[in-house]
Formats: sequence, structure tokens, C-alpha cells
Amino acid sequence: MQRASDELSSRGRGTLAPATAQLAAWLLVGSVTAVCMQLVLGNAPEGWRVRAHHQLLNLGQHFALGATALIAVATWQRVGIKRRLAVVLASFVFWSLLGAWVLPEDLAVFASKLAERVPTALVMGALIGSVALGLALVPLTFGRGPRWLRLVLGVVFALSLGIGNNLILRGDYPGVHLVMAVAEALCFGLALSEGNDMPGRGVLIGVAATLPVALWSLVASPPNAVALDITRSSGSIVAPWLSRLRRPPLRNWTPSTDPWLRSRRAAADVAPSKPTALPKNGIVLVLTADCVRADVVSKPGNLARFPALSRLQREGITFTQARTTAPATTQAITSIFTSTFYSQLQWANLPGKGAEYYYPHLDKTPRLGELLSQAQVHTASVQGLPGISARTGLVRGIQTERILPPAGGRFAGSELQLPVILEVLEAQRAGPLFLYAHFDDPHAPYDRAGNEGSAFERYLREVGLVDTALGAILTKVDELGIADRTAVLFSADHGEAFGEHGAKLHATSLYDELLRVPLLVRLPGFSPRVIDEPVSLVDIEPSILDLFGLPTPGLAMGQSLVPLMRDGGPPLERPLAFESGRAIRAVLFRDRMKLIQNLRAGTVELFDLSVDPEELHNLADRSPRTTDERLRRTEQLFAAHRFEAPGYELPFAR
Repeated sequence: MQRASDELSSRGRGTLAPATAQLAAWLLVGSVTAVCMQLVLGNAPEGWRVRAHHQLLNLGQHFALGATALIAVATWQRVGIKRRLAVVLASFVFWSLLGAWVLPEDLAVFASKLAERVPTALVMGALIGSVALGLALVPLTFGRGPRWLRLVLGVVFALSLGIGNNLILRGDYPGVHLVMAVAEALCFGLALSEGNDMPGRGVLIGVAATLPVALWSLVASPPNAVALDITRSSGSIVAPWLSRLRRPPLRNWTPSTDPWLRSRRAAADVAPSKPTALPKNGIVLVLTADCVRADVVSKPGNLARFPALSRLQREGITFTQARTTAPATTQAITSIFTSTFYSQLQWANLPGKGAEYYYPHLDKTPRLGELLSQAQVHTASVQGLPGISARTGLVRGIQTERILPPAGGRFAGSELQLPVILEVLEAQRAGPLFLYAHFDDPHAPYDRAGNEGSAFERYLREVGLVDTALGAILTKVDELGIADRTAVLFSADHGEAFGEHGAKLHATSLYDELLRVPLLVRLPGFSPRVIDEPVSLVDIEPSILDLFGLPTPGLAMGQSLVPLMRDGGPPLERPLAFESGRAIRAVLFRDRMKLIQNLRAGTVELFDLSVDPEELHNLADRSPRTTDERLRRTEQLFAAHRFEAPGYELPFAR
């Protein structure tokens, strides 16, 4: 008893043996995560049992990490290496290996932006090496100074890392979250530990007794509702990696008789509708904007500030249920020009574009520009984003391609694109002409139109910049006297999240705040009307080919909207599918049921949009038979149309 008292005194009151301290540290990390999780997520939509199950998994997984750390530190102590240089070298090796394993996917896009003149591999190595070296020096830093100061600084720094990891650095970055959690545990452990004692017998007995719960948390597959709750929490640092390991293979369903659920590569071309909507010298202007949500255009209060969009609504056809195919620019615009989904095409790295940027430059699917050029329609593209080019494969076949250089450290916006668009329009006004432009203005950080106001207010002002350009284009069409043979189509590549489903920006989900986009079409000779039929960006290529009296390739996944705009029929038959480069896909069925399948997380969501347009009430677990039927059709659809080649895997694209 006296000896134990002497050991406690030698370490200092309130301190632990180093190995025990690491176990306690991971339990503290789990506790911080649990509190932050509740603050961020609130009550689980499916009830308290789901959240309790999630929290138990969370604490069990943190305990498993703590037990692993306890064993590692105790083993290190047994070896007896006490030189500071050895500690630093061992720490550096550990952090380097951890960073090299978990960080490349998360940091590659960031590294690519830094690597305009330096190979991405070197930038990634420098980033990971710097993180590793900085964290390797933590043991030396905490080994100096008064005991009380080290305790206070260690706890404060650890809490800062934990709060930042859970409340500030949110999103689908599992590698970064794991590294920060390990650093948080290290700081807690170093702050709580003193001396070089081994773990006591009571600690070892407690670890052994609790180990079954820890093993259960690692081995058990969580129910669908719990897995969904985990995906909403950035602090679930182990679960994302476990879900990848236990991801079940897709089922081999019985082949469907539905022609849309079978490969269409050998399907016959679809003849254009009659009569042809545009004369032989017709002009089609397709204008898209980045990040524009459907409700920005549909709300009367917003329309008052967008006169050009308001004019298009008055004079043209408004599709109230238009959706993109993907929540990211590259994939969405490719769908416009190929009438296909992300997994139907071949994607690969493009030299000079960074290791984590994928483009369809190798894919052989015919592009809209190629089909129109072959039919003697002059094609033009005016872009501020260099990725929207023939070289990347997005708009291959375009004859007049104008890609404006960046200005002021930003991609060229509508203000710089507008004079070039008007120049091309005037030069080719005799027609026939197809002109495409994508405006990047309404994109984070929402500062092109000033920094005053909230993020959403700044965003609306940037939509106003696009509206100004659109107004100038409509005025030019009037001045040139070509309005009676010019079709104008306005849409967006995807929407933007402002807190819905706990997310901001785009690319991270397939909820409707990212999928629903405006679609306004003004056609000469067509009466203004509102159409509530669900449509998609894959329908744009067939529609444009139809306007020029050209057939649609049989492999197209979209259908022409011209008959729908002319007389309301016949009804569209093709499925409405959506796909993210982050291994998430979805299908909207004709009865307004929408299924979302996350392949990495192994989760399924089912929403009835007719009564739940905000997608707040997941029906997947309440209606298992309905969910299984929708899941079958979803998997059949994507399996039938995915691109396949020896050694090819669909990239995970951020």
C-alpha cells in the first residue's frame, strides 16, 4: 500500500501510467464525440433506440482503439527504448504510415490545386510528411514545462481538436477525421500520463471484461437506420472504414423484361418528332449556371430580383420537376452532352489535371457536339471553366471553342463570357447554330457580388449576375431579329445545400436540394406553359437533336421533351436516375417514390416525395417489401448500363 502511494506521489496526483492514459484518452475522445454528435444531429429521426445503438457502437469502437493504444504503449515500455530521438523517429514513422494510408483520398484534390507546376505525388508527400513531423514532435513538446501547465495545455488542445473535428471540420473526409482523432487522443494521453509505470492489474481486468463489447462494435453490421445515423456524423471515425470492409456484393437479379433495365448499346435510334420545331437555320442556345437551386427560380419573392429569368418564365415553358443527374459539375454536364449517367461512361485521370480529377476523355460515346456538327449545324462553346472542353471529353465535337483564362485568381465569370457569347451569336446568326455556355458565378465562396450579408444572400446576388448576362443575351436575340427561330434553354448543373440534411455546398448527397434545378425553355411557336412532369438533364440532348430534326442515339437514357412541350404527351417512359462520384446512386419512380443507395456506407433510404418533398422521413425500414422491390430495380438499372472493360473500376470522385 505504501509502495502504491509512493508511486502515485512520484507521478503526481491525478495522473496515470502512460499506457492506461492512452486508454482513458480514447474514452475521452469517444465522450467528446458523443456530446458533439448529439449537439449537431439532435434526436435521431428514427427514435432514441437508433441513437443509443449508434452511441454504443461509437464508444465501443473508441474503447477498441484505446485498448490497442494501451497494448502498443505497454509494448514500447517493455522494449525499454527511452531516447527522445527514438520516440520522435517512431512517432514519425507511425504518423507517416497512417497519413499515407488514410489521407490521399481526402487531400488529393486540395493537393492538386497546389500542384500546378509540381507533381501531385510530391505535394501529397510534403503534406503528409509535414503533418507527420509536426505530430511526431508532440511527445517532446509535452515533456517540458511544469506539470500543471502541461495538463492544462494538453486538455485544452485535445478538446480544441475534438470540437473542431466534430463541429467545424464536417463532411465526408474519413481520413482527416481519423488523423485528428488520433492526435486528440495523443494529446489527452500525454496530458494525463506521468512516469513510466505499467498498467495496473485492475486496468487489465477491466479491459478484458469490456473487450467483448469492443469486439462487437467492430464486427457487428449496424442496422440500416443506425448506419444512416453514422453517415450523418463526422466524428464516427472507425465506422466509415469498417463499412468499406463489410460492403456486401451487389446481387445478381433475374434479367428484366423492361427495355430500360437492359443494355441499350444495340438499341435502334429514335426518330425525331413531327413536325420539326425549328427551321433549317434554327438556333439553339443552352445556358447553364453553377449551383442554382430550383426554388431560387420558383419562389415569387426571388423572381422579383431576376428580371431575365422572370421573362423566360412568362414567355416560355417551365419544368417544375427538373433534376440533374449528378450533384457535381463535370458529371452533370457530361450527361447533357451524352444523355447518360456517370457509371455508363469511362472515366480516367487526364494528364495535367491532378490525380483526383476524372474526365471522360477516353470514352467513345457520341457527344451532342459531334452529332450536330455531322449534321452541318455550327457548334460553339464559351466557357470560364477550363474543364468544360473538348480535351476533357465533356463537349467533344464543338467547332468553335472559346475557353477564357482565369481573371483575378478566379475562373472567368459571366461578365467576361458575355461579350464573347454575343460575338459568336452575331457572327453565326444566319444559322443553323448550337451555342453552349456555363456560368460559374453562383459558386462558393459567394463573393463575386460583394461580401455583405449571409451566405445565402450573397449566393442570390451571384445568381443575379447570371440573370444580368441572360438578359443581355435575350436582348441581343431581339436586336438581331432572330427570336422567331431561336430556342433558349436555361438550367443548372446541380443545386446547392444551405444546411438541409446537415450539409452545405454540393457533391456530397443525392437529396433534392442538390438534384432539383430550374429548367426554362423558350421555343418559337410554342405557347407558355407549366409542366409538372419529372424530367432530367439526360433529356436535353434528345430534345436538342429533336429540335433540329435529328434522331436520338438508341443508347441515350433520356427522351425528347419536344412532344411534351408541344401538346403534353405522350408520357415519358425512361427511368429517372441520379449518381454521385462518391458511390451514391438513386432512382425516382413514377409514383414519386425515391430510393437512395449509398454503396460505401451500405445504406438505403426511401422517400415518398408526394407527401415528403423535403426527404425527412425515411421509409426504408418501415416498408421492407417495397424497399426491396425498388432496390431490385435500382440495381438492375445501373448493372445493365455500367461501363465495363478489363481492369476498369468506376472511380471514387470527389
